[in-house]
Amino acid sequence: MRALDVDSILHPFTREQFFATVLGRTFVHIPSQNKPLADILSWPDLNSILRNVYPLVSRVRLVNNCQDVSPSDYIKQISLRDGSTKEFLSAPAVAQFMRQGATLIVGSIDRLHNPISMLAEHLEQYFGTYVNVNLYVSYRRVSAFDIHWDDHDVIVLQLSGSKVWNIYGKTTSSLVSNNNYDEPRPSSEPLWSADINEGDVLYIPRGWWHSVLPNDEPAIHLTFGLTPVTGQDFLRWATDQVIDTESLTVDLPPCFEEVTEPTSLDYVRMIQSNMENMLSQATVYRTYQNWRALMFQHRPTFTFPLALTSTNMSPARDQFIRVISPMSLKGEQLPGTGELEIRFEGRGFRFNECTQVLFDTLCTSESSCVSVAEFYKTFSSKFGEEELDSFVSDLIHYGLIWLSPEPC
Repeated sequence: MRALDVDSILHPFTREQFFATVLGRTFVHIPSQNKPLADILSWPDLNSILRNVYPLVSRVRLVNNCQDVSPSDYIKQISLRDGSTKEFLSAPAVAQFMRQGATLIVGSIDRLHNPISMLAEHLEQYFGTYVNVNLYVSYRRVSAFDIHWDDHDVIVLQLSGSKVWNIYGKTTSSLVSNNNYDEPRPSSEPLWSADINEGDVLYIPRGWWHSVLPNDEPAIHLTFGLTPVTGQDFLRWATDQVIDTESLTVDLPPCFEEVTEPTSLDYVRMIQSNMENMLSQATVYRTYQNWRALMFQHRPTFTFPLALTSTNMSPARDQFIRVISPMSLKGEQLPGTGELEIRFEGRGFRFNECTQVLFDTLCTSESSCVSVAEFYKTFSSKFGEEELDSFVSDLIHYGLIWLSPEPC
């Protein structure tokens, strides 16, 4: 099965259109258009996950009309000889509560099912932020939660069945936390109310009030939560850039010593001057973006047995090279050294500068993915097979790429 990419899910919006007209501005409902969303997670897939979720059973919740069902009512324990216990879901109990109107919720399901994890990784590269995915399964026309808003943007994929979504908009511009209880609730009818059907996609910006009502049918939807990057994050980074400035290491007056107003203003102006000098640089925000890209912690990928070998191995030609972070592979020439430095997750790796053309191809390939056969064929006239084996092996060992048996 070919993994869905973000472009196909958000179609007909291009990335530029979505960022310019939708992201953070308004909700959007994208009808199915025959998107194969059900391929991401089928009912048999769900059954298998629930059967084997016992080491992480705490991720599972049952919620009925805003009330959590007590876990002791649907989780059973088995005592082992060493005194420890294992927890399992009780399939009959879970089904019984769902027949009574409870919604089954599995948190961080992207850590339990690879197709969902792959799509979440695509979203992280697309939006440049961390993504968490929750699963919601319902059967009766009973809401799990009351009207609320989230402190992160949400992309909803309806995999099976249908649910009624009500969108109300924002009532406050302050989104410090998602404590909805202190905020005024919408006083009018929803801006939009409709069934979300199988294959549909819904985007809701953070801070927008909404509610969900299942229909009387088996239904599954996923919510992809996009962690917001705000001015608070930028200010924390900016402060770190000047924190070691020599003028800021001078002693402040003792806490209990009375300080004259002119003296205290001098200290404040000194701090202000350091911040202004840094923030007035024309490239300061680009520098921040580059820093975030280089420090971004990507999802772990494993390429056993290739990653275990200390010698170069020739990858199978029917596999596909998957790039973890295209931006990281752009690299930087080191003058006078004949070397190229690649920075990834805070680490630096050096390659011969002649490999620049190889990195350029991996950076610009569609979906950050290229077949091994195509890659070797493209550069067979410039590099020997052993040189390409060495290059690919190094990228695998450094965690910059991984190999997939299927197209990305």
